Amino acid sequence: MTAPHDPLADLRAIWSSDLPTTEKAALTVLVLHRNNGTGRCDPSVTRIAAELSLGRRRTFDVLANLTKSRVIEPRRRPGLRNHYTLHLELVRPGALVQSTSLVQPTASTGAAQCTGVVHPTAPELRRNYERTTKGAGRKRARFVPPTVDEVRAYAIERGRTLDADAFADRFVNYNTAAGWQLSKNKPMVDWRAAVRNWIGRDVEQNAKRFSRRPPQAIRTEDDYDAAALARPEVAHA
Repeated sequence: MTAPHDPLADLRAIWSSDLPTTEKAALTVLVLHRNNGTGRCDPSVTRIAAELSLGRRRTFDVLANLTKSRVIEPRRRPGLRNHYTLHLELVRPGALVQSTSLVQPTASTGAAQCTGVVHPTAPELRRNYERTTKGAGRKRARFVPPTVDEVRAYAIERGRTLDADAFADRFVNYNTAAGWQLSKNKPMVDWRAAVRNWIGRDVEQNAKRFSRRPPQAIRTEDDYDAAALARPEVAHA
């Protein structure tokens, strides 16, 4: 019969290892989905990706890295989810953390003494896991302000052709003066979206402006003749 697994000791071993952070998080997900009595571990790739906040392709890459390092051994079953065997003794050869108390009394005095390496506690492991999985795969690219030419080209692409030059100058000058921030402590992350918002706002404002103008009377030839006859120099000719 398979000996029961100690998830706390396994998590300590994982987070004390030198593995990349994303691989640590993936191993943590597998440990949390493992049956500690039987060792059965078969979460779907979709579930693993969801808990890591990663795409399926990136999740496959992480699992492939763990497989190459022999920390996990996936067994493919046609029509079923993969079964994963975890070899956590390879995470840190010869130093798999035991689930014993970190502070033990001495044999002579009964006073407490530290057993050696201080490993993370259960709440710390949970915080590490949540912090890692919350931000994994969501790193945002550094924002680079666009040039006037880039804004002009994108404005033309979006149909702003008549005054694309003036629009691009106004957009870049305004946002440069504002430090490329949409509001206080809210930096711009997508200038193309901002351009689309500017174009849409201008269209809406122009529509309101023209809707408030009074309708102009349509002049005919008779109207022009009557206006000409009303002039004093024409009337007394």
